[in-house]
This record gives sequence, C-alpha cells and structure tokens, in this order.
Amino acid sequence: MIARCVLIFRRAYGKYTNYFRSPPSPGCRPPPRHEMLPCPHHARHLVVSAATATWSFGGSFNEQFEDPRKMEVYRQKPIYALARAGYEALFKLNDGDQKYVEGRISLLLEKTLRPPPETENGIIIGVHVRHGDRHPYEFQYKDAYVPLDRYGDKARTILYDTFNSSGPDGDENLMAEMHSVFVVASDDPDVYDSEEFSHALRAQELIRLASKKSINSAKPTGGAIRKFVDENVGWEGGFFAGMFWSLGKPTSVPATAVETPDTNLPPTNEALRLRQLVGRAYLMDLAVLGKASDRLVCTVSSMGCKLLAVMMGWEAAIEQGKWVNIDGDFEWRGVDW
Repeated sequence: MIARCVLIFRRAYGKYTNYFRSPPSPGCRPPPRHEMLPCPHHARHLVVSAATATWSFGGSFNEQFEDPRKMEVYRQKPIYALARAGYEALFKLNDGDQKYVEGRISLLLEKTLRPPPETENGIIIGVHVRHGDRHPYEFQYKDAYVPLDRYGDKARTILYDTFNSSGPDGDENLMAEMHSVFVVASDDPDVYDSEEFSHALRAQELIRLASKKSINSAKPTGGAIRKFVDENVGWEGGFFAGMFWSLGKPTSVPATAVETPDTNLPPTNEALRLRQLVGRAYLMDLAVLGKASDRLVCTVSSMGCKLLAVMMGWEAAIEQGKWVNIDGDFEWRGVDW
C-alpha cells in the first residue's frame, strides 16, 4: 500500500523524496496478489487507491475501526492510533527542511525562556487558519470562514487561563505571559498581515506564499523604458484545488482548464516546482506547529487541524485538552466525508 501511495504522490507533486526521507523498507516479502484486496475492511492487506478511497474511508470504515464500547471522541481512539502510527513512520521531512524546522522550533522555544531564578517560562500558542476551498462545519459560517478575531480571542483566553493564578503569590504571572508567543500558520497569506495576527510569528519563514496585493506592491513602476512584467497571479484567499492544479500553466490556458484541470496529463517541470514549494511550505508549517505548540487553536473542519492533533499526541491533544477546536462543538474525527 505504501508503494501505491508513493506512485500517486510522484505523479501529482513530484518525487516523494523532495518532501520526505525515503519510506522505510518493508522487512518482509510482499503478500500474494490474491491477498491484496480493496474490500472488505477486515482483509489482511487492504489496497486503497483514488478510485476506492471514498468507500475505504466511508461509513463502513468507522463501523469497522471505531470502539463501540466508548463514548464521544474516545470512540475514535483506534482510528487516531492508526493515524499516529502512520505519522511516526512516515512524517520525516527531507534533511534540509528538517534542519530548518528544528532550528525554527529552537528559536521559538528560546523566546519563552525566563532567566534564573524564575522557574515558570512562557508558552507557545499555535494557531492554524484554513481558508480557501474548505469551509467550517458551524452552520453560521458554512459559506464563509470563522472570523479571525475568534481565533485571537480564544488564544488570549488560553494564555490568561494558563497564568491567571500561577504567580508567586497565587496572582497573575504577567512576566510569563510576556514571554509567551503566538505562532500562526495559514494557507491564506493575508492572515499574517491582519490586525489580529500582525503581532504573531510565522510558523516558518523559509517559504512564503504571497498574495497578489503584496506582489503588486513590489512590482516595478515608472521609468522611461517600459518593463514588461506578466500579469501577477498571487496565492489569493488560501488553498483552492483549481488554483493549485493550474500552477505553472501558461497564461494562454483558458479559465475552464483551471476549473476542471486535466490531471491525467503529466505536469510540466515548472508546475512541479511550484507545487513543491506550496507543499513544502504547508508541511513545514505543520511540523513547527505540531512539535512546538504548548496549546493549539484551529478548526476541526480542516484536515490540517486534525493532523496537528495527531502530531501532538492523544494524551496532550485530547485528554489534556491542549488541542482546541473553535469550529462549533465538534470533536476530533479521523474521517468525515
């Protein structure tokens, strides 16, 4: 199944090793062909492809792997364990990106340290904002997005509750609050410049996605000799599948090709280069938030938010409540079509 996933990955996004280290080699021979089946779920070797994904991870998947003896989010613990096992085995960034992520996490942690003899340091509150073509579960925002001030309010509430009575005399620990940092990651470049997060640090700064507004501000103007600059297309509003598949295509391609891209055609080198930049940026965002955050605020309707809960670990994210969803009263759920 890993080999099949790698094949699909290469076709759309380039080489697997452009993002991750080579996957581990199996310690046994491949199973017989007749034992590799797309169904039923209790098959010894379940094969999942794009054609069978909606069935493989549909309602019957939850029926097979949920714990019927538990209630609420604890029913999902076996599915969470599957996701966690996959994360621990495969989420290993390539050497260059991993080195950057480790350095970035160290830098963020240093900002929370207080000099001796103080014993209580600040905390890192991560915020993940998903816009683009993913909308919230909460009914009042189902056609829009959760307002940014809701993320900010929740993050500040977490900070206040953490240090409200942790001072030497049981009072508010203002110095620990001052040494705490907010770290934000988003698929929408405009989030970083918003009023709510202008004070926050980016999860990573190695690859920055730029909006059309920021690109135009750097566009050459004036002069007697005209400088020919192609019409700018920024990364507007977050991740949209149509926009992603259109990366690297010439401007002569009609708009309908963006809306219904022919993904069966092999991508050009330029398309792969741009897709890899976007993919690496998202992966490093997740790596920093998942490993550095003491608390994390996000919307569970986003797959990135669900992944961050997996990266934090069950005890920290779920049992200790350090993973905080602000998209309605929904709990963590591994698969939701």
